[in-house]
Amino acid sequence: MKQEDVAEAVAGILVERELMLGTVECGVAGAVSRRLFNTAEGPLVLGNSLVVEEPAEAITIMELPRPQFKKAGEFSMKAARAGARQGCAFLGVQISLAIWGQGPTLEESLLQPLYLAVDGGRQRAERTVQVVNEEALAQHALTLVWEVVEAKRSDW
Repeated sequence: MKQEDVAEAVAGILVERELMLGTVECGVAGAVSRRLFNTAEGPLVLGNSLVVEEPAEAITIMELPRPQFKKAGEFSMKAARAGARQGCAFLGVQISLAIWGQGPTLEESLLQPLYLAVDGGRQRAERTVQVVNEEALAQHALTLVWEVVEAKRSDW
């Protein structure tokens, strides 16, 4: 499925289920929120986004508990999970996507690991990816959101 198709499908299912998605994007210059916003339904389903250059900025802004990052570090899946978990309340949305990359932009850190985490309450998903461009990142991230939204169906 093409990236535009994934973005349209995710926006459509979020509208259908009356869910809002928020994003916490570190080091990827808002790559995913931009793509979702540019869909026909995007403005209806994209809640707030926090776009920062470095994970440390998100940790400070969102007041994430620094002691829990002592062992894993600020650039880790543990940090991404915390960002997604806190993102729901911080951004005022039902589903939060956190993308933890080593900033300042995706182009400058090609093929570095990026940590993706989605929190939808009882449904969560995570994935570590290495991508060569923003389109591939958006495809992976939105597919992960799709998986969580589909899993939320069982809550109804």
